[in-house]
Amino acid sequence: MPRRTLRHLIQSDLEHFGMVRTCYDLVVRTINVVALAKVFKVLVMDASRPEFLELPAGFRSKFLSEAQLRAFAGDPRNELADEFLDDALAKGDECYALLRNEKLACYSWYSTQPTVASDGLSIHFNPAFVYGYKAFTLPDFRGQRLHAIEVSRAMQAYLARGFRGTIAYVESHNFASLRSCYRMGYRDAGRALALGIAGRSWAWAGRGCRAFGCRFRPTAAANSGGAPVRVAEHRELVGASS
Repeated sequence: MPRRTLRHLIQSDLEHFGMVRTCYDLVVRTINVVALAKVFKVLVMDASRPEFLELPAGFRSKFLSEAQLRAFAGDPRNELADEFLDDALAKGDECYALLRNEKLACYSWYSTQPTVASDGLSIHFNPAFVYGYKAFTLPDFRGQRLHAIEVSRAMQAYLARGFRGTIAYVESHNFASLRSCYRMGYRDAGRALALGIAGRSWAWAGRGCRAFGCRFRPTAAANSGGAPVRVAEHRELVGASS
């Protein structure tokens, strides 16, 4: 990580989260330079907060069709690579988005199938829940808490289909994303641990995770020395105030 970026990260963490959490973040990042050693918080949400269900004026929300997704993929600012779309759509994943004047404002992806997560791991879960991942808000729309509205409205749609709620996971040192998730109504389900070195990886899930059928498994690529795939952590790419 560039020195200037690291300095900014430390200053931001100290300002928003204090000394203890900043030190924890730095320790985890340092360890993971040489080996995989991460603690994940698995989160679950089964009820939306009313303040995040109302759309701001001029916005609408919907599940995007493949044709719409392919069109939006033509703009690199939307961070929808064709290869990602091929994989996600092939397994039946859906993208729920907020739009303003037909312009993409923010979106998240949702899956009912085991999904490649990060660091050579895949996440498995109770099919009564939907796994939320790849959350993104475009720069022009940040700071309006649109992500919370999008997630809340998407969950209402899945509840109407008979699902019990949504599941996500966040690295335990990603305090900004954790704060965002708690604000919109997620609660802790449990913790999971991932370790890896020399092309091999292992994962364990705590009792709370197992209650939701949630577990992490190394992918075949991870344990054959292949490069880790990083696509599906619930990391809100909008900053702490959005």
